[in-house]
Amino acid sequence: MVEIKLEINGMMCDNCVRHVNEAIKEIPGVKSVNADRENKCATVTAKDGTDVEAIKRAVAEAGYEAGAAEVKAIEKKGLFSRLKK
Repeated sequence: MVEIKLEINGMMCDNCVRHVNEAIKEIPGVKSVNADRENKCATVTAKDGTDVEAIKRAVAEAGYEAGAAEVKAIEKKGLFSRLKK
């Protein structure tokens, strides 16, 4: 799993946040998304290999401007991840 933090400009209200969340959720591999109007970003949890450019295109098609994206791996936790080691 990865966490993708994506800059987003143009969100002015809660409806904008909803539109961004809905657009990003449609991308294959996305598990969760939390758009934040005040911080002008969205935090996306997704499967490894999820297409970041597809996420940016979805944001643009929804009418908002997607900027830089930061991708970082999420460390697996729990019993099953310890068993795999």
